[in-house]
Amino acid sequence: MIKTTSLSTTQHDWAQTAAKRTHRTAEATSVVIEAVERAEMDPESVTLDELLK
Repeated sequence: MIKTTSLSTTQHDWAQTAAKRTHRTAEATSVVIEAVERAEMDPESVTLDELLK
């Protein structure tokens, strides 16, 4: 079953803008870098590692 959610124009615009936002890795704070280093990927997605090689 697919659930749908209604968003206001403002909410939609904010979500679209947030989805397009990018940040340079070099500018990441130490908290963000540490969180990424500790993060673990779902075992079902390990095949994605091959795309990085």
